[in-house]
Amino acid sequence: MQQVKQPKPPPELGVEGKKLWRLIVADAAGQGVELDSRELIWRRQAGKLADTIARMEADVVDAATVVPGYMNKGLQANPLLGELRMTRQLLAQTIARIQVDVPESSSGMGRVDGGGNRYRTAALSRWYPNGSA
Repeated sequence: MQQVKQPKPPPELGVEGKKLWRLIVADAAGQGVELDSRELIWRRQAGKLADTIARMEADVVDAATVVPGYMNKGLQANPLLGELRMTRQLLAQTIARIQVDVPESSSGMGRVDGGGNRYRTAALSRWYPNGSA
């Protein structure tokens, strides 16, 4: 199998962003997949989102979970909690766009040599035990 070039993370990424970048690149390389330019952009965005989540999580540690509402009328959840939830969801969607699957074979299940994305293959085999996805 040919060695896949593993690009270094961009310098603007923080600790969590670089960690995520390396995990994605290692997963792709482990399957012999080279990510394209679209996925480079998504990797960079995913890294930035991971850094943002890390900063928000650090801020939430000492923050109140319930804060005064608009014009001090009642209480509401700390808005940072909702932002954190939405940013985590956006990170999950961004990562999902990065294709670390090997190209499909004519049978529709993984590579011709039987390899493929082990998670995807396992999920598909659960829902389509006869291989008819």
